[in-house]
Amino acid sequence: MIKRFLNFLGPAQAQNLFFLLAITGTISLVLNAVEGEWVRPVQTLLFITFLTGTVFIFGSRLDPFARGRWIGALLPAFGVILLAGFFFPSRLGLAMGAAFGWIIAALFLFKPRSPMEYQNAVKHLRKNNYAEAVKSMDLLIKQEPTKANHYRFRAEILRLWGKL
Repeated sequence: MIKRFLNFLGPAQAQNLFFLLAITGTISLVLNAVEGEWVRPVQTLLFITFLTGTVFIFGSRLDPFARGRWIGALLPAFGVILLAGFFFPSRLGLAMGAAFGWIIAALFLFKPRSPMEYQNAVKHLRKNNYAEAVKSMDLLIKQEPTKANHYRFRAEILRLWGKL
């Protein structure tokens, strides 16, 4: 699992995430030894800095559609939490629940659509019409020959059909 995580981030972004955690964590640990009223707000800002940096690091690795999908889900939620925190602190718990609900709903609302050929192939698979399913995927492969997932799905159809 850690290897998949590092493969997703890539070496440069994994290193950036490590340094971000090391720097903010070390400063926060050093501040534990300091007495003063200002220590807790500074540690909170360090934590917010770490979270923001982590979001930017992960966001930089997503494709544009997925990045827009997550921005559309997270930005309104954080906006509601900030507004409630500043103007209605007694209702912050309610706002956090609503924000969490929005994130879950937005991930379903902004779900990426699969190509129509995939939908047709699945429809033919449900009817055990493997030849039509393969033809549907062949059309998609002719349109987009560089996408490996199309070949993989066609191979899975052929395997189910008994041709592989």
